[in-house]
Amino acid sequence: MENLKEIVAPFYNECLTVNAETNVAERMGQILADSFQSKGSTDVKTKEQLIGQIGYFWKLVPDLKWEIQK
Repeated sequence: MENLKEIVAPFYNECLTVNAETNVAERMGQILADSFQSKGSTDVKTKEQLIGQIGYFWKLVPDLKWEIQK
């Protein structure tokens, strides 16, 4: 289980963290399975809905940065 950071790093660095090198919709489309579901406490988002939401966050917070914590 030591490689967990390596597994989630592309998602944090290329999808959640705003950067000029990434097309967020394209990259998330590659990383997430077609049947992916984001399950929250009150709703469930499809892959496409989550991609749209993250894209909106990129526009709303242009310096958004996520870091993996221990």
